[in-house]
Amino acid sequence: MILQASNGCFLTQSGEVSIKERRFEKMMLVASVEEAALWKEVTESEMNDMIEEGKLFYPNELSYDFLSKLNSLVGTVSQDINNLKLTNTQALKVKRFFPEWADLFGQKAEVGFKFRYNDVLLEVITPHTFSTDNIPAQQPLLLSVSSEDNTEGTVYYQPVLPEVEVTATEALMTSDKENENTND
Repeated sequence: MILQASNGCFLTQSGEVSIKERRFEKMMLVASVEEAALWKEVTESEMNDMIEEGKLFYPNELSYDFLSKLNSLVGTVSQDINNLKLTNTQALKVKRFFPEWADLFGQKAEVGFKFRYNDVLLEVITPHTFSTDNIPAQQPLLLSVSSEDNTEGTVYYQPVLPEVEVTATEALMTSDKENENTND
């Protein structure tokens, strides 16, 4: 059986195949319908995108040019990552892509914006402008207000912590304990 790609298209493997092993053909000779199902048709543009993606994720060798492209890509991700609606758990898994505090001076800090400071992921909880006047390390009370020393201050940031999944059984147990305490 002969598989023939449409005009302006190519045949390539339909499964996950590394770019080094991926083939792009105009025509394929296959023995059965099952073997034909292992191939798909892609446009020339899709083929070029696959090749470029392969060069990015599977470079033949590291080079300054590759590192420059990678650095540019990470910079773009860092600028846009706060537009994603990631859970805290997801954000912590990819925290290295969040912008660094020192790179944000002069920018407005909106509620919910996340950034890195000393390898800790922080989230803005009070709108302000990033500046050297509110350095998280110099003013730890900016992370949480302590009632022990009766200081009042603006809480600008809070550490990003993973979500805690509570099972139905744990929720019931907590609810039962709270009820016992209020009945005492």
